[in-house]
Amino acid sequence: MSAHVKAHGGARSAPTDTTRCCMRLISRTHQRSRSPPQLQSLVRQLNITRHHFAILITGISGGKTTQTRGVALLKLRSLYSSSDVVIQAHVLQTVTNILSSFNAAPQQWPHLTKLTLADPDFLTPRPVDIIIGADSYGQIIKPNIIKQDPLMPIAQLSIFGWLVLGPVDTSSSASAAVHHASIQEKEDALDELLSRFWTQEEVPENENHDLTPDEQRCEKYFKSTVSRDSAGRYTVRIPFKSSPDTLGDSYLAAHRCLQSLLRRLSRDDNYRRLYHQFMTEYRELTHMKKVSPVSSQLTQYYLPYHGVLRPDSATTKLRVVFNGSSASTFGRSLNDLMHTRAKLHLDVTDVLLWIRQFRHLVATDITKMYRQINVHEDDWNLQRILWIDELLNELSYYLTTVTYGTKAAPFLALRTLLQLVEDEGHNFPLAVPSILRGRYVDDIFGGADTVQQLIKISLQLKNLCMAGGFPLAKWHATHPDVLAAVQAEKDQGSQTLHLTIAISSQTDHLTKRLVLSEVAQIFDPLGFASPVVIKAKMLLQELWLHKLLQEHQWDQWEHHCHPSSLHGGSSSERNSPA
Repeated sequence: MSAHVKAHGGARSAPTDTTRCCMRLISRTHQRSRSPPQLQSLVRQLNITRHHFAILITGISGGKTTQTRGVALLKLRSLYSSSDVVIQAHVLQTVTNILSSFNAAPQQWPHLTKLTLADPDFLTPRPVDIIIGADSYGQIIKPNIIKQDPLMPIAQLSIFGWLVLGPVDTSSSASAAVHHASIQEKEDALDELLSRFWTQEEVPENENHDLTPDEQRCEKYFKSTVSRDSAGRYTVRIPFKSSPDTLGDSYLAAHRCLQSLLRRLSRDDNYRRLYHQFMTEYRELTHMKKVSPVSSQLTQYYLPYHGVLRPDSATTKLRVVFNGSSASTFGRSLNDLMHTRAKLHLDVTDVLLWIRQFRHLVATDITKMYRQINVHEDDWNLQRILWIDELLNELSYYLTTVTYGTKAAPFLALRTLLQLVEDEGHNFPLAVPSILRGRYVDDIFGGADTVQQLIKISLQLKNLCMAGGFPLAKWHATHPDVLAAVQAEKDQGSQTLHLTIAISSQTDHLTKRLVLSEVAQIFDPLGFASPVVIKAKMLLQELWLHKLLQEHQWDQWEHHCHPSSLHGGSSSERNSPA
């Protein structure tokens, strides 16, 4: 399919001469991949502002890759109407070969006569300036389709005119040309991973600062609205910086998401089983409740959601993640309206430095931390979801607890934990330091110089958290007596973690990218693995000195690296308490 369009380089650029645009469905790494490639010369011709953004584009069967040369905003307008589409395009030096890859004479296709074609000369081989990705394709096509004989091409109506696609009878031999690409946004992630690897030894700055006016309002709102029930469990209100009345309709997006989910469930029995188990547990724990038929018509917000498989997890094989950033019809989402306050989580280096001063350590995990905190009933309408009953009928539910995927959830969880210390800490003084200095996300660490003292700390920590409705599980300790004192029978025993990075030139397609990715995952902020980390950094420096490309295979550069350097940088093993 090809089309003639007018290209505009944003609001400041004037229309150029006609540009040929070839539409192709681009295979992407995930649904949010940024859209199509475009020709570098076109960017210069239109005087388009180009922003730095480097990603890899991979061909079919893992073929040769190329790196993009920035990203630019482009408006494509039809020659036959005022219709247009705005795309964000990745810039390449060359987009494709000449298309089409064969010469064919015009043929008799009666169903295509008298149609205003998007490209009247679609059989003539010419260069292509832009490839439009699948993410923009839906904005271009229209529902009209004209078909004839199965051996003849069909016509698809678009904003640019009629597109022609299908088989063509060529009298001459045609050369095969595959135009398939996968846009992989991994370059930035790898760069960020490497950056963290090089800077993890730096001493973190003290991030204590005075609260901003917004943060002060958020803190004041939390204190004035938090409450506890007779069992000690906390109930909070969602902290809003803007009125929820500014939200539009969000039902349609949630409905479409549910329909997409149901299609996947129908194809994957294991996924369906895990999903139903998760949602059934959610309902049985009253973390979600069915919306009554006579529910209030106040402002509502429906959360789309999807499942994340976690096969390595010992407890939760599938976790459902809710999307509080899904825009409503007014263009605003629930997360757009929420306060977040200052960050309350501790730096991992501070936590590690604190616990390593003790001879004996203990670690535990708060079970379903967010969901142990109730949300006030007046805010339930802003945490609606869609789910199905046994007959596959669509039903609306309230989420009644703090929900992961909402912007305020991390603040509400940690602030509630700190509120528990304020309310009950005087009853369990030995446990207070573990929460104030040893917490990391939903994990809590503690330490002592004697086993007896650590047992007392662990028991008080368990009782303090239970006073606020936060059960602890997954206990780990450096001495079995501590585990025997705090563990329930169903809890798992202690575990020892092994950090192993093993790369084999015989079984792995060893490339510079693989080495960078594996080495950059070594996390050792306290320097216990310094001999290995130093070797790894020496290996990275050597790779750069030889100016090797990211995808160079092992057999092309094996002779550049000394075997001892490779071993030191790619394989390490040590034990640590989990």
